[in-house]
Amino acid sequence: MVRTALQHIPIQNAFDCEAWMASPYSGRLSWSRLLTVNRDHGIFYLLNEQSREEMGPIMRDRSPQEQVLSTRESALSAHDRRRYAGQNHTRVRKHNHHAVLRALLSHGPTSRSHLVKLTGLRPATVSSLISELIHQGIVREIGAAVNTGIGRPSIELDFAPHGVYAVGVNMGLEWITIGLVSPRGTVHYKHEFPRPSDVAPAETVALAIAAIEDLLIRASIPQDRIIGIGIGLPGIVDPRDGRAIAVVDLDWHDVAIAGPFQSAFDLPVLVGNNAQAMGLAESWFGADRDVGDLVLLYVGSVVGAGAVIDGRLLRGSGWGAGQIGHSPIIPGIQTRCSCGNVGCLETVISDQAIVRDALAHRVHLASYDADRNLPTQVYLDELIEVGLAGNPTAIAVLARAGEHIGAAAAYLINLFNPPQIVLAGRLMRARHLVFDPMQRAATSSSLPLLAQSTQFMPSALGVDARIIGPASLVLVDCFYTAEHLLYR
Repeated sequence: MVRTALQHIPIQNAFDCEAWMASPYSGRLSWSRLLTVNRDHGIFYLLNEQSREEMGPIMRDRSPQEQVLSTRESALSAHDRRRYAGQNHTRVRKHNHHAVLRALLSHGPTSRSHLVKLTGLRPATVSSLISELIHQGIVREIGAAVNTGIGRPSIELDFAPHGVYAVGVNMGLEWITIGLVSPRGTVHYKHEFPRPSDVAPAETVALAIAAIEDLLIRASIPQDRIIGIGIGLPGIVDPRDGRAIAVVDLDWHDVAIAGPFQSAFDLPVLVGNNAQAMGLAESWFGADRDVGDLVLLYVGSVVGAGAVIDGRLLRGSGWGAGQIGHSPIIPGIQTRCSCGNVGCLETVISDQAIVRDALAHRVHLASYDADRNLPTQVYLDELIEVGLAGNPTAIAVLARAGEHIGAAAAYLINLFNPPQIVLAGRLMRARHLVFDPMQRAATSSSLPLLAQSTQFMPSALGVDARIIGPASLVLVDCFYTAEHLLYR
């Protein structure tokens, strides 16, 4: 049994009362989910979570006031308490901002009173936070909700449609894509241009910086409405200093990425692997944003995976988690990969590999000209159109790609046992021609018990995932969590 001799234990809301059972009088602590200790300000939490059975007698001894407060808290689900819980203390005001914004993201438009219920914060605290967010142009009042009870109807709140943005930059093999993304994960402005193949990394970074400046001018967005820049790269990136450790497909090694952007814009800059960032974006802004755990498999010019565990990225001890494109999953493949190994998955299911397979099987692509060297996505889009129009050879090529993707998905199912595997990339435009054979192959090649608990779904973000992903590094870090996404 846990006892205390504390003289100062602040009880300010339902969440605190659930954690502290009037301990200055009873000398006892109730069951709690709070697992941290902070002795600097006289605030103490349980070091170890007590079971309900062990703490049962204390729970039964509660006063009527404590029972009322507990009932108020338990009206929220355990998931909501974990995801939106706030605290009334000046040291954690930033945390409270995050709690309110998280609740608004998942439940907005909504009212101040509902935000109080979701976060457990005092009404005065929520009102103060909302006033700040309105003043900053992040949140706005959108009118009164329908009054279904006694009293005045509450005022609904939501994110301001053109309040602030994060810049998302995807540095791909063939294209650099830039967009302005709202706190809801919506792309409002974007620009895409070919990445020159014959320039040094520093010149490529300079081109991206100039493109951002041009996009802000053309969109008439002042820089003070930009909260930060997120950059996605197809390789291993150290997020601590924004350095590309190894991007083998671009032959970049130990390249400074964040520094030049910070110097140019004087804004926070976060850099990460593009597939990891897309996985994070899907978990926060996708169709099922409250799922918490998922694995995203990205198939494009490169192939990679992004695992999200309890809402946080799995980046790996060396920041290289998710490099499934460089795993020899398909047997019998002898093609040499850009990484130097033979038989990597990327040599079979990347966009370039699928187009090569289509041409090898004599699928007629009107846009193809060996002398013109058009971007791969032009040929892939036409291959998908031909397949959807009923061309049997194109259908067979796309089905074969789907089967190989399914083998990769089975590998991820057996490794992570996720509730969801999200498929992202331009190839998903082929819909059932790729998705159905993928799902059959994934189910037949993974452990049946694990496959039964996994749901397959295409990315709700579509091709914009490559912009929303990098931008989500900034949005989640700035608005929704203070943990800086580092899950190792």
